[in-house]
Amino acid sequence: MERLGHLIHSAVDERRWSPFRFIRNGTPLSHLFFADDLILYARADLDQADVLESILSEFGRFSGHKVSRHKTSIYFSPNTKYLGTPVLHRRSLRSDYNFILDKKYRVIDTCPTTIARSSCTPLWRALSNGWDEFLSNIASSVGNGNSIRLYSDIWVPTLGPLYQHTLANPNSLEALSISDFVSRDGTWSMPMLHRHFNADAIAHIIGIRCSDPLDVVDRAMWCWTTQHTFALKSAYMHLASSHWPPRQTIWKLIWRMAIPQRLHLFLWLAYQQNIMTNATRYCRNLAPSRTCPLCGNLPESVLHTLRDCADVRHLWSQILPDAVQRPFFGSNLHNWLSCNLSTAFIHPSVGLPWPLIFSAFVRNAAPLIASQLFWKASEQGWVCLNVDGAVSLQSGLGAIGGLARDSVGDWLVDFSKPVDCRQAIDLIYSNTASSSMLSLVRDITRLRRMDWEIIIIWVPHVTNRAADMMAKLVDTSDFSLRVFTDAPPEVVSFVELDKSRL
Repeated sequence: MERLGHLIHSAVDERRWSPFRFIRNGTPLSHLFFADDLILYARADLDQADVLESILSEFGRFSGHKVSRHKTSIYFSPNTKYLGTPVLHRRSLRSDYNFILDKKYRVIDTCPTTIARSSCTPLWRALSNGWDEFLSNIASSVGNGNSIRLYSDIWVPTLGPLYQHTLANPNSLEALSISDFVSRDGTWSMPMLHRHFNADAIAHIIGIRCSDPLDVVDRAMWCWTTQHTFALKSAYMHLASSHWPPRQTIWKLIWRMAIPQRLHLFLWLAYQQNIMTNATRYCRNLAPSRTCPLCGNLPESVLHTLRDCADVRHLWSQILPDAVQRPFFGSNLHNWLSCNLSTAFIHPSVGLPWPLIFSAFVRNAAPLIASQLFWKASEQGWVCLNVDGAVSLQSGLGAIGGLARDSVGDWLVDFSKPVDCRQAIDLIYSNTASSSMLSLVRDITRLRRMDWEIIIIWVPHVTNRAADMMAKLVDTSDFSLRVFTDAPPEVVSFVELDKSRL
């Protein structure tokens, strides 16, 4: 080891080895020797690596020892970089790679119209090929309205570029800005809107908050995340979803039932025919035979296991009313599961919905205990305001409605307006609500910080029937807020039902 020490000291004296210093102009530290270990300190560059390797090789020739790479570790100081990127860092951030965009590809704008380059890597070429698809999913969040191009930018996400909906010559919109469509009182100028756009486009435009000269600058936002910031996962989901098989309605039917999770999973696997029956096990060389172990006559398919086996069929016959036995045993697997999980039939003997009995019996589960959900009143001195949204399947238009009740459940006031949801609550309570991409979220945040106390919570739909009914009573031809001085008859029954459960 003394030989190795002399070699290191010689390299330091010749300034071929750059030792480590804890402070500037401090004592240089090139190595530490222990009984069976050693630590070498040098600058992290290729020249120092070559010097270190040559010294260790020379030491090996004299001593007969060889460095074990499996027992060797290398450590870097926090400011060490490789190809411009820190070797030691927290999780990768976009800011760590901005130098690549700035220096190599010279991308300066936030959302340039093209990123194509004559000379680039295959990765960059692939990104440029999909850039138009990326831009089609970028929308502008209206702030002060200074940078949004009224004609070509997507600032009304449900419409896309407005040149597709204009009544006048599209070229006439080039000289106009959003502020030209805002009246002096800070609301949309309806005469200007009717002059340039059709009625359907206006219905979407007035759902966007007007530009405000005192607001933040306009910003680009990603359309496929709730926070409207770009995420690679959301981009993949958006692009890949078009290649997925069509969504099956049985999915909601199974997973929204008030049954234990193990029954959800079993019914879904049964519908997909992914239960490990003997027929499946035989195909995978996991069983010697396809036949059913109970009856020993027919292959054990999913439908045979759940219904058609003679022993299982006998059990079903014991609980099925005579009137429904024939259609029950005469359909294929998918129709059998769909019909029995969607029927409104009430079993005459036990008085329970048939889907609950069916889902428990098909899995041989214990009796189900469904939790009871009901509306809960606020504390003394508080007013409970319930709101809900509804969407018409015919017109596609949405609406909100709500009502206020006191701490004993008595009705106070109703309202409804054409315009659901848990995501909205998450946006309002997020840490970035004050700087959200959505101007409406920023306005709500400012209201919440005023001199009053507000608590906003999400409640299940089944406990919010009164507010849901108010949303369904809205007149979609009138976009103004309507306040009711008397409770509508359709809502009274829900209010009384909620009050009776307190």
